[in-house]
Amino acid sequence: MNCLAVPHKAPQLSLSRSVQQPRFPVTVNDKDTPLRLCPSPHCTALPPRPLLPGPAHPCVSAITAHVITSSVTWQPGDRKEECRTTRSSTRPFLPHVGPLSIQPNTTSRSLASRSSTPSILGNGGRLLDFFRWSYVVATITEIPPLFLLPNFLVQRKVLKPLRFQTGGTIMAGKLAMERGWAINVGGGFHHCSGDRGGGFCAYADITLAIKFLFERVEGVSKATIIDLDAHQGNGHERDFMEDKRVYIMDVYNRHIYPGDHSAKRAIRRKVELDWGTEDKEYLNKVETHVRGALNEERPDIIVYNAGTDILDGDPLGGLSISPQGIVKRDEIVFAVARSQRIPILMVTSGGYQKRTARIIADSILNLHSLGLIGQSAAET
Repeated sequence: MNCLAVPHKAPQLSLSRSVQQPRFPVTVNDKDTPLRLCPSPHCTALPPRPLLPGPAHPCVSAITAHVITSSVTWQPGDRKEECRTTRSSTRPFLPHVGPLSIQPNTTSRSLASRSSTPSILGNGGRLLDFFRWSYVVATITEIPPLFLLPNFLVQRKVLKPLRFQTGGTIMAGKLAMERGWAINVGGGFHHCSGDRGGGFCAYADITLAIKFLFERVEGVSKATIIDLDAHQGNGHERDFMEDKRVYIMDVYNRHIYPGDHSAKRAIRRKVELDWGTEDKEYLNKVETHVRGALNEERPDIIVYNAGTDILDGDPLGGLSISPQGIVKRDEIVFAVARSQRIPILMVTSGGYQKRTARIIADSILNLHSLGLIGQSAAET
């Protein structure tokens, strides 16, 4: 279940679901007005419902042509303003980004071409098209048995939850700009880029969230990614290789997956760790380099990839950070961001032990008790 911690009017910490019924209005146009729905007189979809991050409608108009559902199919010969919906139109809007089952109209330009906003997908649509084959999903997620399952089960049981988390990251980015901070308890698929997946990561949520902010939210022209997962974040690094608007700081175990030397060229502040790095050394490096990164270039938003696979005993991380060390790490990052009044979006990324959920919860409670998130943080 994908959740989002956001400040409420009440002083206590609240974790609210960021999937089908978010408490906060979400708009994705520059006028901050509700998104218009499909103009087709032939559309048979249900009336609007409040959903994420676009209209509660299986059809999409030009302005939301990049936030679409698999229940919409454009067929050759359809007019520009026409759409045909399947029986799945009675389901709630499923916020994934990309043309999973969209076929461009071959007789006229698609609605996307009518939007004045450039696509946030780039070449990512090609990757998403391949998700109709189970063996592709099995390869990306590294779960071989998925190869044997029919694709509708893979879509429902594997990809659908990942799409919810991706939508949560995009929503949290907008909330962070509005309220100063947001936490998506999920997301952080930092091995996926616009044209390739891997390392359990099928959707490039960090890239999508940043591009969404650049294109749809006023006042966002620079972003800093602080990636503190145990693994190198080669996905967003490949996506922003030539983009000077995005500053990337990456702290990772140099000896483990992915070892993507090409992607390392995108890292502006690289901190490589050795096997078994412990709290004292780790926290000193984190604080020094977080402050250094923000002093080197001040962003409009920080995207903090807070992986817990740095935890001692994690089978994939290879580091030896205590639960208290993880809580302190998150405190350091938030304290520095809040002291400089920079909005921060946190995603939880990797972590492969059962106790990581408790540690994440403890960290969020600690941030709240210190006033780094919550009502008081939103007002500062």
